[in-house]
Amino acid sequence: SESQSRMAAAQDALRDVIASMPEGEQINVGLRVYGQDGSNAEADRSLSCRSTELLVPMNGLDRQALLSEIDAAEPTGWTPLARALQAAASDFSRGEGVNNAIIMVTDGEDTCGGDPCQAAAALHAADIG
Repeated sequence: SESQSRMAAAQDALRDVIASMPEGEQINVGLRVYGQDGSNAEADRSLSCRSTELLVPMNGLDRQALLSEIDAAEPTGWTPLARALQAAASDFSRGEGVNNAIIMVTDGEDTCGGDPCQAAAALHAADIG
């Protein structure tokens, strides 16, 4: 199916990103999923649009944990991009010389009524680094 092929492409891209991350540097990489609860049925929209979860905490670079979660990921539910970005603000480290980044992987636009561009701008403007 098209959603499965999009998911396979997303998983491949994430595997490439993880493989290219440098060893030994002070790098913390986490994995947050979104829309994972419920299904893409209208009856589950509210549940799915509220769901986002940090599956791998931002504590070092645990390639095996990241790859395991990426391999297990299923393309289900709605797409709360803005909510996931807002939740990611609490995942980050803060402090002098800390740079945080989000790599958002999606198969399309926010289907939950959020504005991911506005959420990203708010994150950028926050005192997070």
